[in-house]
Amino acid sequence: LNDKSSIRKPSSGPPTITATTMSFKSILTIAMAGTVAIGALASPSSRLTPVVYLAGDSTMSLGGGNTNYTQGWGEFLHYSLDSHRIAVNNSAVAGTSARSYTREGYFGYIANALKPRDIVVIEFGHNDGAALKPTDIGRGDCPGGGDETCITVFNNVTEIVYTYPAYYRNATRLFRSKGATVVLSPPTPSNPYNNTEGIFIYTPSNYTRYAAAVASDFGGPAGGVAFVDHGQYVANIYKELGRAVVDNYFPKDHTHTSRIGATVVSQAFVKALVCARLGTTVLRNYIINSTESVPGYCI
Repeated sequence: LNDKSSIRKPSSGPPTITATTMSFKSILTIAMAGTVAIGALASPSSRLTPVVYLAGDSTMSLGGGNTNYTQGWGEFLHYSLDSHRIAVNNSAVAGTSARSYTREGYFGYIANALKPRDIVVIEFGHNDGAALKPTDIGRGDCPGGGDETCITVFNNVTEIVYTYPAYYRNATRLFRSKGATVVLSPPTPSNPYNNTEGIFIYTPSNYTRYAAAVASDFGGPAGGVAFVDHGQYVANIYKELGRAVVDNYFPKDHTHTSRIGATVVSQAFVKALVCARLGTTVLRNYIINSTESVPGYCI
């Protein structure tokens, strides 16, 4: 395989959902059913090289920010990995949250392509805080850190909405059942200098705590699920580089990075893998570049 796997998400799009009320179980059932017809997409039995799948939003996705001068960090991860031993499939989708990525079937697409030794990185949060009322745009999760649920109507369909950690937990359980290992991450920070004072401000969100808790619930790296605080590692680098440099990483808005900025964010992820104090993941074994030149420090 080349440095990128050819197993991106299907061009046919997610399956059509016609149910009037959807539980998480029914969403996954629909998603998996939708992938049966596109088995050639995955052909997991025909490949020998493991694949790391990236599940996230526009900060990770190909063309993140929808301009010719912004890019998602997932497009640069392959430069840090041994392409002869592992491939990268950037399946991040712009505009998604943990909830919408579930509902639209993307977790199911990845699951259908998995084989043992594969790795899935899950990183959401930028779109998960959208409000459910007065108008639900289909992204926001149910508030809370446990098993809370909310009932909403999106696109004229009544939907049971789960919490951020519930979506992480259910996707992780699905991937582990396929023999894959999982890396859970909170969102990367938006420009921390984008405030009236122009000073560095970064406070980890609840998503950091939620992602770490889910990884712990599965037993951490020993259980095949690692937590990597990508957000904090990026923030540390941004603080060290300073406002003048970091502002140039955000040419469109305070969320989407330039290609250079995305490269730095990708390097921060690799550094986090190497430094992970809460345990590492097998993905670390495929890293080929030294992160000593990357700003920031181990936490």
